[in-house]
Amino acid sequence: MDKLLQTLQRITHEIIIELDQMEYEQLASFVEDRQLIIDELQSMNQRYNDQQKLVIQGILQHDEAIVRRMQQLRDEAKIGIDKIERARVHNNAYEQPYAQESYFFDKKK
Repeated sequence: MDKLLQTLQRITHEIIIELDQMEYEQLASFVEDRQLIIDELQSMNQRYNDQQKLVIQGILQHDEAIVRRMQQLRDEAKIGIDKIERARVHNNAYEQPYAQESYFFDKKK
């Protein structure tokens, strides 16, 4: 259990150091790794001693910063998607609709 907590503490510390420059993929990978460790800790179904509780509290104190960065990345993605959608609407206004199955008939006089 101590080894899992140390691993969780180490990866959380590594993330916090580079959190401002972190991309979505890196943060998603961290969240997946973290969840695997948490699931394993929960499956052990043991009580935590005082030292382990302190380690867990130290890890949890960084959650707010991690969530804030995730929200920031989400907002950046939303702005990008909105920008693409506005460009698509703008371009559609200039495209001429035409019927692909139109026919031309020549008339002889």
